[in-house]
Amino acid sequence: MNPAQRHATYEDLLQVPDQLVAEIIDGELLTTPRPAFPHARVAMIISRALDPFDSGIGSPDGPGGWWMLFEPELHLGADIVVPDIASWRRERIPVVENIPIYRLKHSKLTSAAGGSNKYSNITEAFYWRST
Repeated sequence: MNPAQRHATYEDLLQVPDQLVAEIIDGELLTTPRPAFPHARVAMIISRALDPFDSGIGSPDGPGGWWMLFEPELHLGADIVVPDIASWRRERIPVVENIPIYRLKHSKLTSAAGGSNKYSNITEAFYWRST
């Protein structure tokens, strides 16, 4: 970010058209198109592979113990990101609440398909989005 530029705000993010994914990383408003069909297909394949971890603990379908969410809006300090898939141990977040935004101190984030890892500076988070 150019030192002369102001940091983007949540209000700036809300002005972005709905057909774009908007995020704020290191004070910069970043927009990307909604994922294309191949990207969405990969997200579905990853979802099926992760399903056993999202099942209940002790389930015959897998180890359980995790919540998996598609494209949640996460606030990580000043950064606002929309990962393809986010997951949390159920001990950390016992109930998935009916809220539009999660504010977290530390999380691990993943994207359905690799690309440039331009968001790797998020504190204790791993995130990338193919563009």
